[in-house]
Amino acid sequence: MKKVIILAIALVVVLLWIGCINTPQGRGFFIPIVSTNATGQLTTNYLVNPGVTNAIGTAQGVAQSFPWGGLLSTALGGAATVFGVIAKKKSDAAALAPVLIAGIEAAENNSDVKTSIQRIAQQTGVEHKLNRAVRRLKTAKVRSDFGKKP
Repeated sequence: MKKVIILAIALVVVLLWIGCINTPQGRGFFIPIVSTNATGQLTTNYLVNPGVTNAIGTAQGVAQSFPWGGLLSTALGGAATVFGVIAKKKSDAAALAPVLIAGIEAAENNSDVKTSIQRIAQQTGVEHKLNRAVRRLKTAKVRSDFGKKP
C-alpha cells in the first residue's frame, strides 16, 4: 500500500511539472494577466496555469482506475481549490500597488518616502521592477474613488 501511495504522489508531481513547462503562457503555477479596465487603470490578475489544471484533471482521471482513486481525486480537487485561493490572494495583493503608488505620488513632500522606497528596492534587488511599475502606473489614469462602491 505504501508503494502505491508513493507512486501516486510521484505521478502527480510529474504531471504538474510537465503541465507547467508545456504551456504557451509560461512556466510556474500562476500566470499574471495585466489588463486595462474601462477607466484606463492597469490591473493585474493571477490565474492558475492551465497546464497545472490540465495535469490535475489528468491525474484525477488516472486515479479513478485505482480502488482508492476517489480519495486521491478528492485530494487533487482540494489542491486545485488551494491553487485558486492562492491566485485570488495574489490578485488582491497586486490590486494594492496602484493605490499605494497613486497615494505616494499625490502626497505633498513625498520625496522622503520615495527615497526610502528606492533605497529598500536597491537593497532587495527589485529596483528595476519598481521603476517599471511606477512608470506604468503613473501613465495610467487612476480613479480617485478606487475601491468604493458606486
